[in-house]
Amino acid sequence: MLKNGKWNVLLFLAPLYLLFILFLAGIGKSDVSDLEMRKLQERPVLTWDSLWSGQYFRDYENYVADHFVFREPFLKLSTFLGELRGGIGEEGVEIVYNNPGQQQAPAGGGEEQEPTESQLFDNYIVVGNKAVFLYYYTPLAAETYAETMNQFQAKLGKDIPVYSLIVPTLTDFIDNPDVRKLSPSQKEAIQYTYDHFNEGVTGIDAHALLNDHKDEYTYFRTDHHWISLGAYYAYEAFMNEREEQPVPLEDYESWSIIDFLGTTYNATLQPKLAENPDQITVYEPFVDYEYLREKNGKMLSGQVVDADYASDYGKFAVFLGGDSPWAEIETEVENGKSLLIVKDSYANPFIPFLLPHYQHIYIADMRYYEDDLIQFVRDSNVDEVLFLNSSSVTSHTGYTRLLIDKFGLDIPY
Repeated sequence: MLKNGKWNVLLFLAPLYLLFILFLAGIGKSDVSDLEMRKLQERPVLTWDSLWSGQYFRDYENYVADHFVFREPFLKLSTFLGELRGGIGEEGVEIVYNNPGQQQAPAGGGEEQEPTESQLFDNYIVVGNKAVFLYYYTPLAAETYAETMNQFQAKLGKDIPVYSLIVPTLTDFIDNPDVRKLSPSQKEAIQYTYDHFNEGVTGIDAHALLNDHKDEYTYFRTDHHWISLGAYYAYEAFMNEREEQPVPLEDYESWSIIDFLGTTYNATLQPKLAENPDQITVYEPFVDYEYLREKNGKMLSGQVVDADYASDYGKFAVFLGGDSPWAEIETEVENGKSLLIVKDSYANPFIPFLLPHYQHIYIADMRYYEDDLIQFVRDSNVDEVLFLNSSSVTSHTGYTRLLIDKFGLDIPY
């Protein structure tokens, strides 16, 4: 009996040892996942800071997971088994991951328990050849974000207008009863947030124009962002609010990047998405400008749209070179107007449309920016501030907490 037990242990351990040896030998190792269309985690460099903070071990865990032997065949098998498990209903809707607990929008108040932030990335639905994240709503998150805008504007003073453009996702524009039942209205949640703004903070209604054009190609099918056309309609809404004429889209020359598979494809790995990759259309600015962005603590000169960015940092990085802590644009438009944009990645295809309207454009991504932004606005005589963020600010307070802490605001969370 003991001898049989030893053989069982040996038979169990032998494949693990073999896989470990193959991993160390780098068998089949690649820097890029063709299946997921992304760059894989590089082997982390051991430093005292990364060791002390624990970041080294987290990065190394991701490195091992990304370079596990036969990883891509296992992913394909997992996807195939998931398809066999089913979930496609009469409306062509497939739930890829279960969606735990939705909140209805907007009931007011803020007493319900906020879903954990990890849920934000665990709930996807495939509708035909599109994959979207199932939105959830938390009134407390919406109210906290609104109060953050109010207190930020109060610190600046009444002479500097603050705008907020909360971007809805594709989920809100899919006319499918199954999606409607699973995902509450972002339109109502965004309006609920805007209703809590004080005088001096203006909400930009991009939803109405996006809904008017929902039958057009305004959002990626395989990524959570909007495309340039969706960003253009939001820019049009921003200009309308400011009572300024938007530049017609036909005034721009355009070019495209094909075969883009983005974040929602990476999360679901559904073959029907890979068979229908996205196209990134870029509208080339016609205004002369200088663009500087921060990268690794240095300011680099570049272009606001550049095909080289797409090859170096991922295709969506064609806009601005991706997310940077800080960037500046100086245009030939000598009108003295300056704008600060506090943004997430939804702003990247939006910003190039602003060049004809401002002489100075400053861009801060508070996920990475560490300096005193309020003091910068005061010292640099910034005329306007625009917060452009996705509707996730009405789902959870993670991003808003960053703003509260970095702006030194008195808001509990």
